[in-house]
Amino acid sequence: MTIEAITNYIQISDRLASSGQPEEHQFRYIAKAKYRMIINLAMPNSENAIPEEGYIVAALKMTYVHIPVPFEALNVDHLSNGSKISTTLYHENQLASTT
Repeated sequence: MTIEAITNYIQISDRLASSGQPEEHQFRYIAKAKYRMIINLAMPNSENAIPEEGYIVAALKMTYVHIPVPFEALNVDHLSNGSKISTTLYHENQLASTT
């Protein structure tokens, strides 16, 4: 199996990709692809949420950031905050992957 098997995986650039929620074992593929960070936008009670996702990611030597976004009630503030965080991480040369 490869990283392309992750639900809705899209390679945006050589440093950035987006996807749906990876399955627990798929985080190994993300690490093997040399991504350095996972940004989880899902709510903790989302379908397929992995409660220990942060620990899994950290064990694979990647950085984990959780920004819970209620997609059913998305508003401008969520987009603005996400954009600010992404911009900051990008300029710090940290941004690698978004889930």
